[in-house]
Amino acid sequence: MSENILTENHQELENILYSTSENTYKPLFQTSSQLALQKYTLGKITVSNHCIENCNFCSCRKDNPFNKDEIQNNPEKIHSQDKKFDGLVIESAVLSDNNYNHFQEIYKRIHLSQNSLKLYLDVGLASLMSYPEIIDRTDDLFIDYIPVNSDLRLELNINHTIHDIQEIIQKHPEKRFYGNIIIDIPGQDFSDIITDLQYLIQLPIHGIKISPFIPQKNTPLTIFSEGCLLTTLKVISLFRIFKPQWDLFIDSYIEQLSYNNSLEKSLEVGANYHIKTIL
Repeated sequence: MSENILTENHQELENILYSTSENTYKPLFQTSSQLALQKYTLGKITVSNHCIENCNFCSCRKDNPFNKDEIQNNPEKIHSQDKKFDGLVIESAVLSDNNYNHFQEIYKRIHLSQNSLKLYLDVGLASLMSYPEIIDRTDDLFIDYIPVNSDLRLELNINHTIHDIQEIIQKHPEKRFYGNIIIDIPGQDFSDIITDLQYLIQLPIHGIKISPFIPQKNTPLTIFSEGCLLTTLKVISLFRIFKPQWDLFIDSYIEQLSYNNSLEKSLEVGANYHIKTIL
């Protein structure tokens, strides 16, 4: 393995992302694949797709007229599938007072019907801040994508900051938090990606969900191009090399990219959790 793969120098890491030479990324992928952990599959249940926030890249955004302020009401459908998964991700757009109590009821029903499976929560940082009792529901929680670059946050209409991430982690050191990064989102450059990577690897978290940008319907970013698979694979490899014990998560929607075998390649270079949508 080339020594510069393990560098913490920002510019050298940025150069790895810039390079399209196989001499750069093949050694990177070989190294990270050798560090890859045992693979697992998580089922994902989305219980609400109507958010009170308005992030420009998210189809759950408040101004999407096709989302309804309602909660998925039939979690029992997953009971016959629970043997297929190593755990469940309970996902929701940011909750409001209108649907919070209903969400709690649905979560309880899922928990009771799936008590043999580990449960992960992905309900948005704003939900965790507004309803901190949710954090007690499980030991494993995902955090939103919040770029370090304040101009990019403003451009994407993201209301929270990296300080919000730090605050919630510090308040709950007993929990396992997982970060989030989106690759090639409009307005982001390679320097932004490396800045986010270097910030995330120094947080006291247990893993990261890595996603390429995929334009969503009825959002301001619909017209933009999808993210690059090669860049996404490089970022997965770098996280695996820098944090060999972390859990690295890839969602099934990576298969929407116009590349062949995108999910398989992500798992090959170091991701060890595949999140597959159930409901």
